[in-house]
Amino acid sequence: VLEFIEHFGGQLSPELLTATDHYQSATLLHVLIQRSFFRAASEVFHHLGSQPDSSDKRRLLVLQDVNGLSVLHSIFSHENIGFASNFIARWSQLIKAEALEAEDGGGETPLHKLFDKEPAPAVKRLIYQCLETLARHFHSGVLSKKRLSDGNTALHLLFAKADPALTKMLLDNCYLQLDREVVFTSNEAGESILQILLRNSTPATAV
Repeated sequence: VLEFIEHFGGQLSPELLTATDHYQSATLLHVLIQRSFFRAASEVFHHLGSQPDSSDKRRLLVLQDVNGLSVLHSIFSHENIGFASNFIARWSQLIKAEALEAEDGGGETPLHKLFDKEPAPAVKRLIYQCLETLARHFHSGVLSKKRLSDGNTALHLLFAKADPALTKMLLDNCYLQLDREVVFTSNEAGESILQILLRNSTPATAV
């Protein structure tokens, strides 16, 4: 697979990469990432980076398979944290707000997938990296989306980690837009994002 991508990667235009199969509605990138062909997926992103901007290029991370999973869902939910970190470091310019807003069959956005991971050191580093790089896209349309199982938004999950450094980094970001709609969004238990934040904050974080 890698040899094929290396040889023909230059011919994989965004138009071809947005083509989906008839069985799972999956693109080539869906298949490569979900089957853990990370070097091949990296080659595709490398060739894609040299392509001029186009509507097809912007759609690549938004297109969803039959389960509602986008390529970005697949990247953030995969256990290979290194690939996700490398993707953010090298190709974050491909990520637009539309990709972060996409909901899978359970109502989860890519940020739900990322913020719901167990807080291992590598996961925390990846979240730091995403907060630094992508916060300019964190508007209310992204942050107020609730998953179906418990009504939690991505911020419910992030603040529930009770990590002062993560919380401070997010709230200090000059691009972040936490409006009333977001702050008072409640889950199925009736807990708003603000309540989760206050319950899991220390006095030092509050300052």
